[in-house]
Amino acid sequence: MPVVRPSPLAHNPRESFGMLSLAKRRLSARIMTERILNMDEISFRPLSPADADEAARLIRTAFAVQPRPTRPPSSALSETAETVAAKIAAGGGVGAFAGCALGGAALWEAKGGALHVGRVSVVPAWRGRGLAGALIKACESEARRAGLARMTLRVRLELSENERLFERFGFERRALDAHDGFGEPTPAVMEKLLA
Repeated sequence: MPVVRPSPLAHNPRESFGMLSLAKRRLSARIMTERILNMDEISFRPLSPADADEAARLIRTAFAVQPRPTRPPSSALSETAETVAAKIAAGGGVGAFAGCALGGAALWEAKGGALHVGRVSVVPAWRGRGLAGALIKACESEARRAGLARMTLRVRLELSENERLFERFGFERRALDAHDGFGEPTPAVMEKLLA
């Protein structure tokens, strides 16, 4: 599992992700999807409001390729720079970068004595390399830093493979919940206790 380390870009303000030209970001995004990256080429750093637009695009892209539609449709498909910036401001998040290209992200918020993790997203071209697990490890580090002894998240019942994925990271189903207007459960609430 890779070590969460600051991006080299974070040390040069003129080269920070938020100040890169759109053309340079698009070129970097194209490069990241056209070749296979090794995990040692990926750096992790906290998301800032300057990352919100790119993070919103990543989230929409990742959730759009779910294997099955869900009822109700995922609100992740409606994320915007503004909604993601608000979530970063309310809690925080982590991004996985190759150069200046964002390939994975997770958002969090301290809620009910736990770090509630949401929008765990990996661009399709980067899947299958352990990046989701690395993002969860970064969230776990944040929970420990904040003095929280547990993490929670929600997964759609229709997407049982997502529940199995988070079980591999140490989460267990604790409850079922229902979206507003639904009489039957729609998501499972999962929890990971931190030793």
